[in-house]
Amino acid sequence: HMTRMIEYIFDIIEKEICPSSLSAPVLLHYINELGIFARHNSQFLKSAAAHSMDSVPEMAAEFIRNFLEEGGNVEIPAHYELYSSALLKDLDINIVGQYPLACTSELVQIVDL
Repeated sequence: HMTRMIEYIFDIIEKEICPSSLSAPVLLHYINELGIFARHNSQFLKSAAAHSMDSVPEMAAEFIRNFLEEGGNVEIPAHYELYSSALLKDLDINIVGQYPLACTSELVQIVDL
């Protein structure tokens, strides 16, 4: 059931952004901003587990499993390390130290609440 939801969301994103029509600088912008979320991924998973534990414990368990795969409460989550390493190796793009745009920072803060 999650697959259909994810496909639906990706379809919306593709229609809204239309990646094939973007210039290289705009694509780099999106890659850099996504890197901000990769830094916070493990904490998003932990929060999602806490918020879904009472209503859907099976989903909460899956979120916790993913949180632990990220390394739990480590300073540099595995997802961020993999994402940034792959970008550097494959595209010669360094996202380490990227400072997010204001709207991305606000979104991260909203999720942290």
